[in-house]
Amino acid sequence: MKKILAVAALLACAAGTSYAVTNGWGYGTAGTYTFGATAATQLAFKPSANVGMSYDTDSGGTVYTVGAYHAQGNKAYATSSVDTNVYYTDITAPGINVALSTPAAPTKPTSATASTAFGAGWTASK
Repeated sequence: MKKILAVAALLACAAGTSYAVTNGWGYGTAGTYTFGATAATQLAFKPSANVGMSYDTDSGGTVYTVGAYHAQGNKAYATSSVDTNVYYTDITAPGINVALSTPAAPTKPTSATASTAFGAGWTASK
């Protein structure tokens, strides 16, 4: 439940912004994970201890995915701007101070109405 709340909190912070980033799992060893390619477009987010994040968006910030996992957990959670579900997938805990490498972070939707971010291995929460 904490992980789902973390994803929801990140969505609240990220919704409606225009931060273009390279997709991938990030783990802020200094306690802060920074989304954004340049200083002018960065958004700093400070998740709970040992929580890694992913964020992928188009250049306008109109569609995006966001995900979270705990470094010692066994699931990653994610959602997108066009999905009504929070999705999860099983992971092998990467360990403290290590970014998750498998599975790949979900990619941004292809449009404002169609999500292709969650394929094989991702399950909709009930």
